[in-house]
Amino acid sequence: MSLQKIVTKVVDNQTVQESASLDLANSTAIGPTSTDTLINLAIECTVTYASGATAGCTVKLFASYDGTNYDTDPYDQFDMPFTANTTKSQTFAVNPAPKFLKVGVTNLDTAQDITAFSAWAHTQAA
Repeated sequence: MSLQKIVTKVVDNQTVQESASLDLANSTAIGPTSTDTLINLAIECTVTYASGATAGCTVKLFASYDGTNYDTDPYDQFDMPFTANTTKSQTFAVNPAPKFLKVGVTNLDTAQDITAFSAWAHTQAA
């Protein structure tokens, strides 16, 4: 059995308005390729906060059985570190049990946009 690790950008430099969530249409599905089975998964995120920001964001993962229909509530979620006027990065280990996942983010700031949000999936398949 050959194990391979792949890093794929699944959200690319998205702006997220104040008190809003990223539309899942802006996220690429994370899932198996051909007949491979995911055995390990980590989600790496970077977020750039505005200089006047007073709150951070929550990264949310949504599960799907078919890659089309996603849960209305998150399968898992993580709070990103926060400091105004900076770019923060964090990687989270995720249980890869669902067949497909998409990355979303909710901006917790009520007055400032997130100026850039990106996410990468670190997958290991067998």
